[in-house]
Amino acid sequence: VKALGAPTVWTLYADFYIYVHSSDPYTAPSTILNPLLDALDQALSPTPATGIQNLGLPDKVQHAYIAGKIDTDEGVLGDQAIAIMPVEILCA
Repeated sequence: VKALGAPTVWTLYADFYIYVHSSDPYTAPSTILNPLLDALDQALSPTPATGIQNLGLPDKVQHAYIAGKIDTDEGVLGDQAIAIMPVEILCA
């Protein structure tokens, strides 16, 4: 139950689509995709001091996080791979 006069909090749902292409037939697309997923995971991880991730916008974002399973297709598409990362962002 919200208190009267409490600020509105919005939950934004986003899917980050990460596409990669390997022009080298001997390089699996997953070797390109996995470091990108690791970088996004690191970017969305909470800070150790506060335990939250506000994307550098503390007045606008209360918390941002990966919200569920990351779906991947690591090369069935041939020289391409894709990952879909669900993200939730709580905004004030």
